[in-house]
Amino acid sequence: MRLFNDKVTIAIRSACWSLAAVLILSAIPFAVTQWNRPAFSFPQPELPPTADPRYRGVRVPVVALNIDRDHDVKQRARTLTELTKYGTPTSNYRFVADGPFLIADPDRTRVAPWALEVLTAKSVQGHADRDDDKWIADESVPIEWRAVDTDYVRSGWDRGHLLASKNHAITEKSQSKTFSLRNAMPQTPELNRGLWRKLEEDIRQRLLDQEALPLNRSAHVLTIALWVKDERNNICARTIGGGIWCPTHCAKAALWVTPNQRPAPDDYMVECWIISNDGTVKGTLDDYRVSGDELEAVAGLDLFAGLPDDVENKLEARP
Repeated sequence: MRLFNDKVTIAIRSACWSLAAVLILSAIPFAVTQWNRPAFSFPQPELPPTADPRYRGVRVPVVALNIDRDHDVKQRARTLTELTKYGTPTSNYRFVADGPFLIADPDRTRVAPWALEVLTAKSVQGHADRDDDKWIADESVPIEWRAVDTDYVRSGWDRGHLLASKNHAITEKSQSKTFSLRNAMPQTPELNRGLWRKLEEDIRQRLLDQEALPLNRSAHVLTIALWVKDERNNICARTIGGGIWCPTHCAKAALWVTPNQRPAPDDYMVECWIISNDGTVKGTLDDYRVSGDELEAVAGLDLFAGLPDDVENKLEARP
């Protein structure tokens, strides 16, 4: 019996040694491959801190921005740095490199609270024209907060651009990015086809008018969807489709910047407008002009926080 047990033990040990030898021999080619493999690290661009006071000093990782991967990393970093040079109202946004522009993440309203673009005389001279104006849902938005095209069908409301398509008509691809429903907010036809279009055209025209503005001046333009409380401190907002909130007001803030190696306060100018989103809109753009401080108070956002504090305070106090 003991002899039998010894034979079993020897057989088990032999099997274990054979298995170990097989594993070691099979691992050798893999180890050699990894040893000869050159080291590679994906470059991570240094990104500016966000403007949100809660996140100042925090570096936003590239992965969190949902960046389109077909763009050169360094070019993306330069573009993003330029877009965020003077801060962003909040830290939750999507960087659309093909725009290029930033659009905030929609919330329970199913509307992006804000969008940011940098416009120049060159960028607004595009003549690309889409074959159709089909709007597309943004699959990166959680489904419970995602707007779809049928939400607007027979609603009586226009799909208003936060970022005007003509501002990004330099190529068909960049213009097509403005037809994402992340870039849409419900607007009355009276506003969207009237004073709002006039405001968009006025900003483009002023960039092209070199007599009115210094050469190479750029405009950092924020578009903001607002839900303003009434005298009873309530928000009376209509909804359409599957629950999209219609803004009570729409706003724009334009930071005009003159390039200068040593920027001075006179190299900056801020203009803001708040326009009611209803069928009673009339008058001129000057009738809806407000100061930066007034817009910040209504929106609850910090505009252009990347400016030096003394310059920001001075600019935003002006109507």
